[in-house]
Amino acid sequence: MICGKILPFHLASAPHNAEAQPPHRQYCNSYTKQYRRNRYCPFSSFAELLDFVREARFERLGAFKYSEEEGTYGAENFNDRTSAKVKQERLDELMTLQSEISMAFNQSRVGSEIDVIVDDYSDGVFVCRSEFESPEVDGEILVRYDSSVMGDVDPYSLVGEFIKVRVIGADEYDLIAEPLEI
Repeated sequence: MICGKILPFHLASAPHNAEAQPPHRQYCNSYTKQYRRNRYCPFSSFAELLDFVREARFERLGAFKYSEEEGTYGAENFNDRTSAKVKQERLDELMTLQSEISMAFNQSRVGSEIDVIVDDYSDGVFVCRSEFESPEVDGEILVRYDSSVMGDVDPYSLVGEFIKVRVIGADEYDLIAEPLEI
């Protein structure tokens, strides 16, 4: 899937009244399979959210602590009773789970050959992305300049160009690759 899946979650587990009931979990699951968009999709408990993230296995997931924003539906209709400490603990637990999932996904890409666009070059390293990474949001694909593959090409001239690489390493967010051809 070119788009991947992105879904921010409300980490507080405040109950919701029936009239203002948000989209249910099945809708969230369906929605994330179709679109790469931000979507408010609260769950009835934090444990349910963790179960959903384990089941959905998001390639990438961003999360934040809920805070009321003046003039929004949530601020006007829901009472935020979750302490800042609990919000931080929940965010930490969620992102720890997600880092394990992201690491497994990135490791599954090791050995693959992909075309990447070079976004930047600095200190002998190209900062790249494939069709699966959004600029300034997702991780990067880091490629060390290799004159045996790239010849006498000025590395700065490759910024904005596509090169073929093989992924040789991964961490939770970024991939390490070697150039195959320019």
